[in-house]
Amino acid sequence: MNQLNKLTPAETLLIRSGPAAPLKDLLKYTLMDLMYKQVLELEEMKIQTDLSNSFKAYRYIRIGKKFHNYTGLAHEKVFLSPFLQNNILKLLFNNAVRIGYENAGSQIRYTSLILKSESLDGILKRSWLQQIFGGFNYTSQGTSQKAAIENEFETLEKLVAVYKNNKDQRILDNLKSIGGNIFLLTSFDTALAKEIDQELQKEFDRNVHTDTTGCTGCWTTFDSGSGSSGCWSSFDSHSHSSGDSGCSSDSGCSSSGCSGCGGCGGGD
Repeated sequence: MNQLNKLTPAETLLIRSGPAAPLKDLLKYTLMDLMYKQVLELEEMKIQTDLSNSFKAYRYIRIGKKFHNYTGLAHEKVFLSPFLQNNILKLLFNNAVRIGYENAGSQIRYTSLILKSESLDGILKRSWLQQIFGGFNYTSQGTSQKAAIENEFETLEKLVAVYKNNKDQRILDNLKSIGGNIFLLTSFDTALAKEIDQELQKEFDRNVHTDTTGCTGCWTTFDSGSGSSGCWSSFDSHSHSSGDSGCSSDSGCSSSGCSGCGGCGGGD
């Protein structure tokens, strides 16, 4: 897969969908890709906030084992920045999503961050008006690469169908070679994708008046019934039970959004 193994999912989605690529999807696949690459990871903790109550499960995003050796791209730093700047080691899942959404800003701004990627040089271009009002154009190389990417996805969709029947490890290795772009396959789905989608929808509903896309919040959510998530248990099972109910930070809870650190009720 000569094209896809060089691109992040957000870059791929922008090439495939053009300026119409939904902000929420660009953010969702970016967060999923960071977890897939083990830069960030998902952790589930059971916390008892009141002795009279049973334990309640809370989900966190925390730094992954490859975090410290990873140089994030501009569009990935909307999720990485709180961990980079404030020495926070974990955030409640919905707070991490909220911070990412707020850092992304508008559709125009986040698209601009993606377009800073060297992988898109010579593929997508913007006039000075488009830099202000949004949008971009394909270069001749970009048009060719978009067609090549579509051909790769067509091949991959067929490979997924074959894999579901024979579980051939060679096919799975081929699918893994495209990294987080695996999430863009229509035949791939996870419950986690749906959860990220729902959290981003909440943020859109809160901030719809500041979004420049004209959307009304009618985004489709993932259908988690594909049954394919078992192929990716290493991604779905990024949960740990470290027993640490505190906010893993050198300086305690920061003002960046860690309002739900373990031990303070997991506030939404």
